[in-house]
Amino acid sequence: MARPMGARTHRKVMCELCGKRMRPDRMAKHMQRAHPDGHVDARDRAKIQAWRMQKRRAAAARAAVYVVPIIIIILLITVYMVFFYKPPSGPSGPGAGDKAPDVVLTDTQGILHNLSKDDYGHHYIFLEFFSTQCAHCQNVATPLTWLYANYSDQMVFYSIAPQNNEETLQWQAEHGATWSHFSDPNDATFTKFVPDVTKQGVPHMYLIDKNGYIRDDFSGDQNTGNGAYDSQGAYDSLDARVKNLLTNY
Repeated sequence: MARPMGARTHRKVMCELCGKRMRPDRMAKHMQRAHPDGHVDARDRAKIQAWRMQKRRAAAARAAVYVVPIIIIILLITVYMVFFYKPPSGPSGPGAGDKAPDVVLTDTQGILHNLSKDDYGHHYIFLEFFSTQCAHCQNVATPLTWLYANYSDQMVFYSIAPQNNEETLQWQAEHGATWSHFSDPNDATFTKFVPDVTKQGVPHMYLIDKNGYIRDDFSGDQNTGNGAYDSQGAYDSLDARVKNLLTNY
């Protein structure tokens, strides 16, 4: 039934001594009758404590209706994220066993190279992606120079950097790298191999067989266990990878 116009409504309040709820206008009379000295006798105190405990239990039960399912959901999500979820990384690009992407670039000497036309199907290829500003790339330059000196008669070597032609030429001169180097601004060629270059560091290398298929795909820091690129481990690892390519493919 609708409340008549002008009718007064009272929101009940609770007595702080006994916990009883009543209209505000009755609180003064209640205090005079039930608590004239401002205290509660033992019998009423027990009732009040029981009443308050009942209220707490009821509140806890109401909370459990919402809290328990939320906790279960959180636990299920945690288990899924830890044991089953694999974050999407997008296309990972070609790897070992895949056809190598086409590469058409002009080297630092002004010579145009079309790998799919001139090399795929004809030569073994050692392809390096590096940066002239990369400390790891500088460390691995010496083992690569040694590798080129020992295998240049059996395979072709290419190194591609995102820096301009002048910087790449300077790099070649400083490291005695006489094989073909290319300037590839904005990593346009690297993205053919690694679509998201932010997830792949350099130096990164590919060994490609005579049919144009990638047979090995590795980063420079895998040549040794601790990044000591000028150690014998780097030479041995690179030598073993190249020998595997030439022997088995």
